[in-house]
Amino acid sequence: MMGKQNRLLIPGPTECPVEVLTQMSRQVVPHYEAEWASIYWDINRDLQTLMGTASDVFPINGSGTLAVDIAMAGVISPGDRVLVIHNDRPGGFLSDTARSFGARVTDMDHERYQPVDPDHLRACLEQDDYKMVLTFHHESSSGFLFDIKEIAEACRSFDTLLLVDAVSSLGGVPFEMDAWGVDFCCSSVQKCLDCPPGLALVGVSQKAWGVLDQTAPLHRGRYMDLRKWRDTARELRHIHPDMVTVATNNMMALRTSLKHILAKGVDMRLARYQRLGRFLRHGLKNMNLGRLVKDEYAPLLTSVVFPDGVHWQEPRNFLSGRYDLLVGVPFRIAHFGSNVSEDYMTLALVAIEDYMRSKGFDVPRGSALDGLEGFRG
Repeated sequence: MMGKQNRLLIPGPTECPVEVLTQMSRQVVPHYEAEWASIYWDINRDLQTLMGTASDVFPINGSGTLAVDIAMAGVISPGDRVLVIHNDRPGGFLSDTARSFGARVTDMDHERYQPVDPDHLRACLEQDDYKMVLTFHHESSSGFLFDIKEIAEACRSFDTLLLVDAVSSLGGVPFEMDAWGVDFCCSSVQKCLDCPPGLALVGVSQKAWGVLDQTAPLHRGRYMDLRKWRDTARELRHIHPDMVTVATNNMMALRTSLKHILAKGVDMRLARYQRLGRFLRHGLKNMNLGRLVKDEYAPLLTSVVFPDGVHWQEPRNFLSGRYDLLVGVPFRIAHFGSNVSEDYMTLALVAIEDYMRSKGFDVPRGSALDGLEGFRG
């Protein structure tokens, strides 16, 4: 049994609203029959709305990693060329996954933590016949939010499939899969969707279906074949639309969360998260602490940069041990999730100030909170 319960300011999992947790404690219901099929398609329609697509969306038992794996598994044949856009180290998560399916991967060079130059992307795409471009929407390792619309426009010019990892952005910022031209939207539920871990989400465009259907069988298993998921959903639509035993309690929790998110609107949620970010960063500036990513590119998460000589693990341990606050690794503070509030941001700033003073830095007592009144909602 785990010990104390920290307040979570990590970039996922987030703390879940009580009404979502209540669904997890319901008695188990079967994942088939007409009643469940009706619930399943209700959830599916809300996911389509959230992703901004009229095409197929699949909630699948698993993590966001599975969402990315299953999308690549059906289209990447050994030897296919894949271009990866990210701010992470070369050979990061998306690159490694593509290589595991035999792809020849190119990590696109661009200035870290800055928007992708569309002309540079087009120049890179001209250099080879790329089957897919892989990128993040929100890179939770840094807090950087990519402009997917611009990236997608470049990909369309070369008829290249675009896969977007939206694991830590879906439900927190608008996503327009069809309007932008995204072919695979890969996400999960434990970040901006305010649910316990357990479900992967995959949106598939009509263009992607064309490629999937034309790709020779790659023999990567029934579970990893999106065509099987599609065929089951169509053929057994009214009784058993999910290909496997679905995690029904997780699905009911997701249904509750989706209703709440769509009722309020993603734009309103984003405005709240941006305000909490400005609140936090003003306090950090009061203490002369830096940020890894410029404020305008980091609406959901702030990566804090401490002075030379301070390793991020030490203040992280300080916040957890003395204030029961758990921040990300390295020192990242999430300002998304329904339970995150001004009180959480205030406590984080007080705790960081306490740490800085304990290490002998010239931070006047109470300075972290100076001028924050104007950022309160």
